[in-house]
Amino acid sequence: MTTPSFPLLLAYEIFYIEAGQVYHLPGEKKRIPLTEAEYNAKILDYRETKTEYMLLYDYMFVLKKDKWEALPSEINIDEVEFYYQLSILNDEDYMKLKYLYSEYGNKKN
Repeated sequence: MTTPSFPLLLAYEIFYIEAGQVYHLPGEKKRIPLTEAEYNAKILDYRETKTEYMLLYDYMFVLKKDKWEALPSEINIDEVEFYYQLSILNDEDYMKLKYLYSEYGNKKN
């Protein structure tokens, strides 16, 4: 999938905070590490120019991944694809969730 297939990537600048490190996530599985000063400068600039941005935190995905593994019927494959393209999900987690979705997804009682 290409970046334009995810509207959120077109609408927002996305930042991901993982273990205290901030990354800019432009899509296509790219992570651009930012120093605290670079991050603060970007946020100030976005606020001044009214550019939409989104902050994502690692703990959010740990909880979501745990839920999906416990309840595979709750997997949202579009979210899985989106998080994979953002490099939040690694290859192993991505393949595992795709497998669980193929076996249990959309089979709610």
